[in-house]
Amino acid sequence: MIRLVAFLSCIGLICAETPFNHKVHNERVIGGNDAKPNTWRWQASLQYDSYNDGSYYHICGGTIIGSFYIMTAAHCILSMDASAYRVVVGEYDLYEYDGSEQFSRVDMIAVHPDWNEDLARGNDIALLRLANPVYDNGYVAIADLPYPDQMLPHGFTCYITGWGLMD
Repeated sequence: MIRLVAFLSCIGLICAETPFNHKVHNERVIGGNDAKPNTWRWQASLQYDSYNDGSYYHICGGTIIGSFYIMTAAHCILSMDASAYRVVVGEYDLYEYDGSEQFSRVDMIAVHPDWNEDLARGNDIALLRLANPVYDNGYVAIADLPYPDQMLPHGFTCYITGWGLMD
């Protein structure tokens, strides 16, 4: 057992990447408030490396819908080059690295086939397949979503979460 743990630890070290090498470019949040840490464990940060130099910056939020899948908005996809993106889960403060974060490259991007960059027409959805699965480390969880044929009752409380600057 000790050999297995040592081997897995070495693999983790070999596959590790510099965790906190991104810039933060956020717009102001209107009507929002700070969430307590570990409240929205299915929240993901979609980050983009526009110069292919390892400097990622947060562009949009997303939702963990499976250990390999993140759902985000199609308008957040700036390029179909999956290698330009990474996803960070277990994140609370984009300005600080505190050890709860998990980083994964994006393997594949699927944008709704009827997305035409017109928000009024809908279909503003994309799925990202991760190179590595995310796991529950106490800071990460898969979203608790309704079943495909389930209709939520009228008045059901829903929340919108994400990152932004509050002044």
